[in-house]
Amino acid sequence: MKISRRDATIGGATLLAGSSINTLAQAERPLKRAIGDVEERDEVVRAKRLTPKELASRTIWNIPAPPIAVKTEFLFQVPNYFDVDARGITLASFFGPVAKLGAGSFYLNSYFDKSGGRLTGANTYRLRVPPNVPASDFWALTVYDQETAAFFVDSEHLTVDSLDKALHKNSDGSVDLYVGPKAPKGMEANWIYTPPGKNWYPWFRFYGPEKAIFDKSWKLPDIEKIG
Repeated sequence: MKISRRDATIGGATLLAGSSINTLAQAERPLKRAIGDVEERDEVVRAKRLTPKELASRTIWNIPAPPIAVKTEFLFQVPNYFDVDARGITLASFFGPVAKLGAGSFYLNSYFDKSGGRLTGANTYRLRVPPNVPASDFWALTVYDQETAAFFVDSEHLTVDSLDKALHKNSDGSVDLYVGPKAPKGMEANWIYTPPGKNWYPWFRFYGPEKAIFDKSWKLPDIEKIG
């Protein structure tokens, strides 16, 4: 079958002008590979506990976007197709032109702590944000109810960000953030409340993302359970 239109959309992928396909399955094959990548990644993330070797080589943080986003540096285009669905999903999540460094925003999320345990409201966790975060505007950590994807009703501190003048910083410029049912003494400005009995997930946002995020010369450590 020859695509004679300027382009055609099949299974969420836009075929570019002049593309030839033999069957619908051939057109959808790249999308199926992308879906397989997501399923394989999620299968690893679902593990309740990771081995020490796995822990050394993995991070609990994910980029909330289909695999093709990262593989194409957020251009979403490979030979013979343009993935409009993946672009829509990513931009709906990021609210910014992530392909352009220094503009828009870039997000990381997770559902597990450093040991592979589910993030739950009864525990207290710490995230140590290294100095020199590659965000030209500011960075922020926000926590959401995993069941509703909304804020926790009883939380008075919904997010912690680098613009907060009350934020406590360590002597080396790093910042310790805390999430749990009770703030560590003296660290209320660095703390986000979570209720016992609820699972939660964080979004770490970079506003004005810079190159060090993408070349991994700056890395966000995993969330650690401390109590």
